[in-house]
Amino acid sequence: TTRDSRMADQAKADGDQAIKDGRYEEAVACYTTAIEQNALNGTNPKHTLLSNRSAAYCHLKKYDQALDDALACISCNPSFAKVFFNRCLCPEI
Repeated sequence: TTRDSRMADQAKADGDQAIKDGRYEEAVACYTTAIEQNALNGTNPKHTLLSNRSAAYCHLKKYDQALDDALACISCNPSFAKVFFNRCLCPEI
């Protein structure tokens, strides 16, 4: 539905603002909602959402989760260069 599409896109926008404001736990929650809703009816590429959530996890020093999202992003779109920066920030696990 239109409402659900707005929900996915609004969750991404909220996550973007949370990152800018340094509210990284909130950003993770927003991007998670966006990923879940976007699969159904959102307008953002999945790799973008995974990359953004990976960055939020990096800020939280949750490197296992950051790496998982970075690798999932690369799997979705191997040419998306931005995620390689996130991947480099994650220590080898």
